Amino acid sequence: MLLAFAIYSESEMMKYTRILLGMAAVASTLMVGQLTWAHAYVHVTEVYAGWRQDIEIRIPHGCYGSPTNSVRVRIPDGVVSVVIEHNRDWNIETRMRKLPEPRRGEGGVLITETVDEIIWSGNSLPEGRFERFTFRAVMPNEPGRILWFRTIQACDEGEHRWVDIPDEGANILEFLRSAPEPAAFVKLVDAGRPQYDY
Repeated sequence: MLLAFAIYSESEMMKYTRILLGMAAVASTLMVGQLTWAHAYVHVTEVYAGWRQDIEIRIPHGCYGSPTNSVRVRIPDGVVSVVIEHNRDWNIETRMRKLPEPRRGEGGVLITETVDEIIWSGNSLPEGRFERFTFRAVMPNEPGRILWFRTIQACDEGEHRWVDIPDEGANILEFLRSAPEPAAFVKLVDAGRPQYDY
């Protein structure tokens, strides 16, 4: 193996190292996807910190054969300016919470509260079908942070409480393998530039 590497220049070695690291990252993402497909989950595993992003919570099944009749999603601290996608099939309501400190929104409007919880109800999602519950919001500008969207899925009979989150510093893959009902999540990554860089 050492002899094989000796025939490559330093720049070629760096190129192949980047390729291998990229392959490892893809494999890790696929593992997370395979582990979370049976749970409530966000449609992507990473979003840009500080950007306005669409977040889609997916509910992939009912409660042990019983259809879903409501979905409640708790919005993590730091996620603001929440706008919910219109959905003609579900009744949508929100619960608000006060911000620790007021902030300026679009047009300089002073914002003192934000959405704490979104509730979709008044419909029936059959077992064996999945549904998207979508909203748009500004993400915290904290690259590296993982946002956990605690979700409660109520069914005609029973419920799933997708609210488990790991202890600080825990291995995410190990947590997802062992947690009975893990919360949906995304990781914030550095965009390297403002979203609207005109």
